[in-house]
Amino acid sequence: MKALAADQLMRTAPNHLGYWMQSLTFASRQSGDPATLQRILAGQPKLESQWRKVLSSQVLIQTGHPETAIPILRQVWPDATHPFVPFYQVKTLIELGQSRFALELLDRYGPRFRDDERYRLRLDASAALGWRSLLTSDVDLLLASPTGPVFELLGAHLIRYPDEALLNRVFDHLLQSPLPAIKENHNAYGTLFCAAGIAGDFAKTRILSKSLKQIASSSFVALDGLEDFFRGQSHVRHIEAFLPSIPLPLDTTYALLKRYSGPRPAAITLGGKVR
Repeated sequence: MKALAADQLMRTAPNHLGYWMQSLTFASRQSGDPATLQRILAGQPKLESQWRKVLSSQVLIQTGHPETAIPILRQVWPDATHPFVPFYQVKTLIELGQSRFALELLDRYGPRFRDDERYRLRLDASAALGWRSLLTSDVDLLLASPTGPVFELLGAHLIRYPDEALLNRVFDHLLQSPLPAIKENHNAYGTLFCAAGIAGDFAKTRILSKSLKQIASSSFVALDGLEDFFRGQSHVRHIEAFLPSIPLPLDTTYALLKRYSGPRPAAITLGGKVR
């Protein structure tokens, strides 16, 4: 993925640069090897300053110098003209345990963020900080308009930050205001299926699986395999094996890959216990 993203970064149209920069930085983090980023920085002197700052910050983090990257990431970058750049800054601050600074920067960039991006980052920062009241308030605001994209956003958050009470809240709302089982809602049902599987709530995965199979108009065997994976009963050890057969939105895919890279974490069961 790194080689492809690096190649496309130099070839693609400006409006697609964010997609490839996200792919490149993600793949670099997952591999733990910043060499590709370092080669781009050394070999592309005409690289725009906003992209150079992103890559330089990522290299600092991956080479063991996050304390140097954090003050850079905390600043509003005047040259940050592409929407991915502020998003990268805030998201990375959250990942580095600097969620208060992340929320401050989110406010300082203001309207540069779309509403869905703002909620996504606020939810993650609030969960990281343990700010239950703000987290619940934002979830309730989102559920006031229970659309497919809203359930998709909440499901992806619950993959990154599993939370039994919030999962129950979101799922109960889905039962009260069910989304039609149509192609346009596949991403929402698929993301919530993964969130429920990670939480070890297989009563919910069974209900969501029925909707996904109805949308697909098939038995969707790969979905049963993915549930077995979440149960720890699959002979397949890498979640990447399931992803080509189960189309999921990009944010969901990244969340799953990040969670299941390296040693598999213990599945969380109801009641918060691990198995």
